[in-house]
Amino acid sequence: MTLQLGYLVRPDQSPLVQTLLAWLYKTGIFFAFFGTIYGAYELYSRTTRECLVALFPSLRKVPLKKFRLWTILWCGLPGLGLLWFLERDPVYIVTPAALVGSGLICGLWCFAMLWSDRNHLPRELRMRWPLWLGTLVAGIGLTVIPLIGIVKYVQSFL
Repeated sequence: MTLQLGYLVRPDQSPLVQTLLAWLYKTGIFFAFFGTIYGAYELYSRTTRECLVALFPSLRKVPLKKFRLWTILWCGLPGLGLLWFLERDPVYIVTPAALVGSGLICGLWCFAMLWSDRNHLPRELRMRWPLWLGTLVAGIGLTVIPLIGIVKYVQSFL
């Protein structure tokens, strides 16, 4: 954020303009993060509910409001604790989750789609070979590349 602020605030500007632009930039960043975080919890609440209802159909009667509360408590409080009490760079903290959640799980999801396509759909609704091959290639790439990243991340501790 400080590096990007340097593109907006320059030494040849008056101190008042520097202060106003810095304040404007930091406020914009805050609202961008706030919007993303708020939106993420809304998505987490819904995906948590859908996953749990698939496993436990009796939870279908539980209102989304309760899922929202428990999701925020489950995700938000440990996240705030990590940011407030660990003295590490947040990027260092988020890297394992990004490697596993953003990459590896997506690759495994591709394989699950291929399996589900062949086992649960009638022949006329199954993927044609170009889509099937593309999903296979994506699954391999999205599984192997994050695995390499995870290995390198773990090796950085050794």
